[in-house]
Amino acid sequence: MMLNVSIKLILLVLAVYRIAHMMVGEDGPFDLFINLRTYIHIHTKPDSNLQRGFSCVLCMSFWVSCFICPPILLWSSVVLDTILVTLGVAGANLILHKVIYG
Repeated sequence: MMLNVSIKLILLVLAVYRIAHMMVGEDGPFDLFINLRTYIHIHTKPDSNLQRGFSCVLCMSFWVSCFICPPILLWSSVVLDTILVTLGVAGANLILHKVIYG
């Protein structure tokens, strides 16, 4: 499954939003994200940049995109495309849920 660049960009936007939203506002599988946020809150100075970054979806989206976009855009493979499609669909589902239920 080799994706068109336009489709990849759309899916990347949705995937980055999904990951950032999970990291900032959800517990995550096995409470991974809530434990990470708690660890950062305990082990950093109050109101540090790291703490603020983990409380803002837009800030987190920037950092997530810095790490996720280059490999997916530069090294195309079936595995990366499958991960991208999965996260992109999850991001679209999250947006649709927010539109419908507020």
